[in-house]
Amino acid sequence: LDVGCGPGSITLDVAERVAPGEVVGVDSVDGIIEQAQSLAAARGADAQFKVDNTYSLSFADDSFDVVMAHQVLQHLADPVGALKEMRRVSRPGALIAARDADYVFACGSNSLDRAIQFAV
Repeated sequence: LDVGCGPGSITLDVAERVAPGEVVGVDSVDGIIEQAQSLAAARGADAQFKVDNTYSLSFADDSFDVVMAHQVLQHLADPVGALKEMRRVSRPGALIAARDADYVFACGSNSLDRAIQFAV
């Protein structure tokens, strides 16, 4: 699961590498999901894209082996809530991967590190 997949380029790269495994990308913006679907069609890639809510994902508990978010947390009002929701949809032993630039840390604070500690 790619949370905050944007136009789907990273999601599709993952889909190509894990085929025939299933890959789903979600984002909160209809138009960006349409772009991701168009890119998937153009690349002939097998991935699903849907509009969803980062704080209340529409998947059952323990649904995914890998849940990732790339450059997403820094844009959210409640990154800890998003991480908790990512954990909820992850199977036991799953990999939860979040990559973000910590612009606040670069200015002398470690707030993102603290947020991640509270979420796990």
